[in-house]
Amino acid sequence: MSKEKKVVPFQQPPVFSDEILDLIQVGTEITLYHTFRTKQQRTFIQDFDLLPKSEQDKLLACDRQAIARFAELIIKQLSASQQLEYYYEQNKDLFWSLVKK
Repeated sequence: MSKEKKVVPFQQPPVFSDEILDLIQVGTEITLYHTFRTKQQRTFIQDFDLLPKSEQDKLLACDRQAIARFAELIIKQLSASQQLEYYYEQNKDLFWSLVKK
């Protein structure tokens, strides 16, 4: 047996249940969506509200997909850098409040 196989890494990535991973994903998406709607895209949102309803629906579908993908990338990055557990601990009250509503 090689020396490398005997070495146990000091910090192992956290193991989350599927329920917790779903909660992290949805909570991150909602947080991102709220951030975009309230801060960063104010001018875009004002213009968006002037569009016909059918066009708004199309853009909202794209927006949801983009936010879901962005949240997924953030979670993967946090997991790869072994910070996902810290992120979850810092935000778990927010995430679980979503379930309670």
